[in-house]
Amino acid sequence: MSELRKVSLLLLGILICTSPAMAQSGSRVGSGLIRRRILQQQGLTRAWWSQAVMNYRRDKLRHLTNDDKNVYAQSSNGILSTFDADSGRKKWATRIGSVDAPGMPASSNDTHVFVWSAATLFMLDKESGKIVKQIDLPAQPSTSARANEEQIYLGFLDGSMYAFDIKTGMVNWRYHTSKRIVVPALPHSHTVLFASTNGILYSVDALTRDTVFQFESDSQITAPMAVFEDLVLLASEDYKLYALNINNGSQGWRSPFLSGERIKQAPVVIKNEVYLVPEHRGLYCLSAKTGDEHWYVEGIEKLLSLSPRMVYAVDRLNRLVILNRDTGAKVGGIPLGPATVHLTNDFTDRIYVATSSGTIACLRETPRDLPHFHKNPEEQPLMPQFAPANAQAAAPAAGDAPATDADANAAP
Repeated sequence: MSELRKVSLLLLGILICTSPAMAQSGSRVGSGLIRRRILQQQGLTRAWWSQAVMNYRRDKLRHLTNDDKNVYAQSSNGILSTFDADSGRKKWATRIGSVDAPGMPASSNDTHVFVWSAATLFMLDKESGKIVKQIDLPAQPSTSARANEEQIYLGFLDGSMYAFDIKTGMVNWRYHTSKRIVVPALPHSHTVLFASTNGILYSVDALTRDTVFQFESDSQITAPMAVFEDLVLLASEDYKLYALNINNGSQGWRSPFLSGERIKQAPVVIKNEVYLVPEHRGLYCLSAKTGDEHWYVEGIEKLLSLSPRMVYAVDRLNRLVILNRDTGAKVGGIPLGPATVHLTNDFTDRIYVATSSGTIACLRETPRDLPHFHKNPEEQPLMPQFAPANAQAAAPAAGDAPATDADANAAP
């Protein structure tokens, strides 16, 4: 029996085990969904729900990530399930590497998805899920991959940052630091930025590896970076958030108040605001231009999404907390129950939560049939009155039934 046929039969068996009649511990798929009546009381509704390809008897949902087009669900058995972010349609599911092999959350550029397993980096077609390249890695990686259209960047436990050619898979260059790298690289224009646990931020030329600048903080850097205009936002374990000029490293502003708790979650930039969640503290809303505090809410564990008027987050009791975006005042809340897997969506206003058994739900504000885009505003769907006369609207996935899968010829 060919290796391809073996993998196909294995995926088919897992699909059978994850039919709508089953979920973890024999419960029904979808049993962890929040009731529509409860959502309606808070001005929300379910846009769609679906099920990741998993063996419910042994596997857990390990990572849930997204970009402006897709939602990616990675199970502990190495299967990556991909859904249309707006409709919930299951596009494809592909096994990545060996069962139970170590890995990191998937990432993407405009055309491909990147995820590593053990000592191999996989590059998949974003629309079909077909593996188009496998790159043997020189050591054990320690971050998710980041890529632009020319290179793939990956950090390693030995303190190295590698740049791989996206067309050939060959190593273009290696930059070695004194300690391990645990934060994904940040490609920006002609440079790439990365940080080591030695507390140093490095900016190097993306093609030549020449140093552009270095910035040394007083502690380890373990949170992913963010960009606002010409500033890179850097959080460190010395309880500070730095805003540095992304071109030369000069300091723009530094948060003066975040004391006593480490920052491990990436700052989230939406328009002129920065949202930050230090460990065991809560949610801060800051001015991205000055670092001044707009408001603070105690007890928040993770930011989920923002709409034009509201902020959606999760608190320490796994409740969906609804906040006024202008003031931070609490205006509502919903227990999430078994939906203990969450992602921070800084692309649109959609809220994505999931159970450990792979049931994924997309929530939205009731009046907002179309997503509101924070990034890539050109992706914003046209309102019906502005759509071309010959445009054919796609039927939305029913919130009370799982979104339909891709056609039968697609990967399972």
